[in-house]
Amino acid sequence: MYADTADWFREDYARTTPDGADHFDVVFDKVMTLWRNPLELPLAELARISAPTLVMQGDDDGVRTEYSTALARALPTRSSLSSPAPATARHCRSRTRQPDDP
Repeated sequence: MYADTADWFREDYARTTPDGADHFDVVFDKVMTLWRNPLELPLAELARISAPTLVMQGDDDGVRTEYSTALARALPTRSSLSSPAPATARHCRSRTRQPDDP
C-alpha cells in the first residue's frame, strides 16, 4: 500500500543513515504504524511541559495548521514556525544537497 512512498525515501535514507540501508524497512514500518495509530494526547496535557518547545508547521504538511496552532497555544513555553513549503520536503532537499551545491 505504501510502496511508492517507501521507494521515494529509500535511496535518500540509504545515503544518509548511520544504521545501514537494510535498516530502512524497520524505520519505515515504525513510521507507518505511528501514522496509522497516532498518539492521542489531550492538548491540556501539554501544559505540563516546562521545557522550551518549538512547534514547526509547513503550510502543505499533512497536519492541519489549526491543530498546530492549538498545540502551540497549549504549551506554556513555546516558539512556533510556519513554513511556506512542507517542512519534511525541505528537510529532504537540504539533507541531499552536496557540499558544492549553491
